[in-house]
Amino acid sequence: MSVGYLRQIYVVARWELLRTLSTMGRGVLPVAITLFILLVAASGLTAQSGLHIQDGIYRLGTDNVPAGEVIAEDGRFMVFIDSRASLLNTWDSYDLVILGSEVYVRDTEKGHAALTSLEQVFERYSAFMNVQEPDLYAAYPLWINRIYERSTIDFSATQSGQQISPIPQRDAPEPRGDVVPVATPKATVPYEPDQLRAEISRTAAQDDTISRYSQVIGQESGSGSFRTPNQLAPPLPFDSIILIFVFIFPLYFTSQFFMMSIMNERIERRGEILLSAPYHPSAIIIGKALPYFVMMVAISLILIVISSLPVNTILPLIPVIFFFLASALVIGMLARSFKELSFLSIFFSTI
Repeated sequence: MSVGYLRQIYVVARWELLRTLSTMGRGVLPVAITLFILLVAASGLTAQSGLHIQDGIYRLGTDNVPAGEVIAEDGRFMVFIDSRASLLNTWDSYDLVILGSEVYVRDTEKGHAALTSLEQVFERYSAFMNVQEPDLYAAYPLWINRIYERSTIDFSATQSGQQISPIPQRDAPEPRGDVVPVATPKATVPYEPDQLRAEISRTAAQDDTISRYSQVIGQESGSGSFRTPNQLAPPLPFDSIILIFVFIFPLYFTSQFFMMSIMNERIERRGEILLSAPYHPSAIIIGKALPYFVMMVAISLILIVISSLPVNTILPLIPVIFFFLASALVIGMLARSFKELSFLSIFFSTI
């Protein structure tokens, strides 16, 4: 890649940035910038504090003050401490009622969902209590080492749309193939008890829904590949799915400017003047997309910093940015009007 080629990209990118700023009116530009800043701020605040769409959805009454204090730490519960007689009189106004050490559930879908949430609170509280035991392995006698192996199952038939019916067998199936010996696992965990305590406490207190997915590309946990049974299958929270859109929507919003820029040049026939310049076609495309690419990367980094995530979280977002820019380029060239532009952009955003 020569210096002249990079110079062409820089000139086109600078021209694209200045043209975009000059295209918007003096009254539209401040409003657009303000709305964009508010969007990024709202996304960052949501990513940092989480979506509290489940706060206060369950009503719980109890005469057990210590239990009520523990349950009240979970934002999903509205805890009311009252006497036993008063709770019995207002039974229908609660999803759960705890009298002493007994739990009573209201026979509704919401009541059973509240019971499931209460079980999660109990598991979290049990984890905090267990890590304080002097003998950690007495509190957690079972540790599971996760080892991933490549699957030998052939899915080519199902991927091609073929229907497979099971072959009826009268006799019991017999194992086939070579028998591969498996080494006996070690009876000890290669980590210090303090490391395991810290990891159990961290996962038990973890309420940030993004961090559950950032662990895939983030730093290794304090217990490595070893997990307790409670750590193997964490529930999938609904707000984590919402937070994915919180990260993606600012990128999609930014790509709309690139899409409209291509569309305006086609309608006003300014693109023909640009194509007649002594520049390489790829330099023109890269130069026009470069300002929006830098802007989308900057937005992603701001959200990552606000969310206190590792910087390498940007890596899975880079293909998403390229996809949005590529789709914006194609849609801007194919759409014949702004109505078609809106329709195609919404269609691409849904798939």
